[in-house]
Amino acid sequence: MRAGETSAKINQDRGCVCYPFGTDCPEKYKHQALFCVYDGHGALGDKVSHYVMNNIQEKLDQHASLVENPGKALRETFVTAP
Repeated sequence: MRAGETSAKINQDRGCVCYPFGTDCPEKYKHQALFCVYDGHGALGDKVSHYVMNNIQEKLDQHASLVENPGKALRETFVTAP
């Protein structure tokens, strides 16, 4: 057993659904949704996945390329997540 781990396993995964998503997007995009699953691992995996779940959608929603290039917005948001 490593430092910080217990013998009891806790669920380290998180998931969320954000609807409507893209509040600053043009009207034709107002019915889009964001579905996310975060797979936590390690001694603090539950805390990391919980943090990301609570913060990534806000950062993604504010990304300048969300409508024009959602792939770029997703990549850059996940790479630069604090």
